[in-house]
Amino acid sequence: RLSMILILLAGPNLISQDLRYNALPLYFSRPLRRTDYVLGKLGIIVALLGMVIIVPAIFAYLLGLLFSLDLTIFRDTFRVLLASVGYGLIISISAGMLILALSSLSRNSRYVALFWIGIWFLSSMVAWILVSVERYERMHTAGRFAWAREDLLLQEIEAAKTEWRPL
Repeated sequence: RLSMILILLAGPNLISQDLRYNALPLYFSRPLRRTDYVLGKLGIIVALLGMVIIVPAIFAYLLGLLFSLDLTIFRDTFRVLLASVGYGLIISISAGMLILALSSLSRNSRYVALFWIGIWFLSSMVAWILVSVERYERMHTAGRFAWAREDLLLQEIEAAKTEWRPL
C-alpha cells in the first residue's frame, strides 16, 4: 500500500505537467529521443519503488544471513533473494509504465491521480470478489457445517499456495 501511495504522489505529475506547460517541444529540441524521455521518467518511478520494495527485501535477507549460524544458508536461500528482487522489479516496472500511460492521457495531474485511485480500488474489489466466490464454492462443495471441519482448513491452506486472484 505504501508503494501505491508513493506512485500516487510522484507519478501523475511526470508527463502531465510537461503536457500542461508545453515543455515537450523544448525537451525534444535537444538531442533527446522519445525512448530516452520515457525511460528517464520510468527510471524515476522504478527508483522510488525500488527503495520501498527491493531495498527492504535485500536488507531483510542480509539481516537473516547475519543472524544465521551456518554459512551454507546463503547457497540454500539465494533463490529467495533473486525472486524477491525480480518480483520487485516486475512490480516497479509494470506500475511505473501504467502510471506513465495514465499521466500521458491528461494535462491535469488531479485527473490522473483520481484515475489511479479508481484503478486501485476497482482491482482490489475484483480480487476480493474472486477470492470470496472461490472460498464460497469450496465451502459449498464441502457440505453443511464445513467451516468446522479440518479438511476444509487443509483445503484452504493448500489453495493459498497457488492463489492468483489477489494479484
